[in-house]
Amino acid sequence: FVRPGLLPPEKAAALESGADILLSLGNAFDNQMPSKLFSYLGTGKPLLHLAVTDTDPTLPYLAKYPLALVLHAEDSATPAAASALGRWLHEVCGRRLPFAEVAALYPEFTPEYVANEFLRWI
Repeated sequence: FVRPGLLPPEKAAALESGADILLSLGNAFDNQMPSKLFSYLGTGKPLLHLAVTDTDPTLPYLAKYPLALVLHAEDSATPAAASALGRWLHEVCGRRLPFAEVAALYPEFTPEYVANEFLRWI
């Protein structure tokens, strides 16, 4: 586990690229979704999300992602949560989804779709 603090974008990208598993921290407010979530999904890497609320807006996206594990705040450090995390780590270790598979899950967030939508308004 590496917690480097604030980094310039290129150093953050290098750490993300070298990571085996990406960590997403849920927001306490339901009207916020971290944009890095879509960057994380685009890597095809396993993603561990720590949800603070049951209405976390990232949950529907993570439910579709086969390499995601969501742990909820109310589960805290229970034996069940630790067991689920252990099983998940064993299952996803070394796995990565090809970009085409991720794009098929979230076609509305692909560069092509966004570019076409942008060009539609010009």
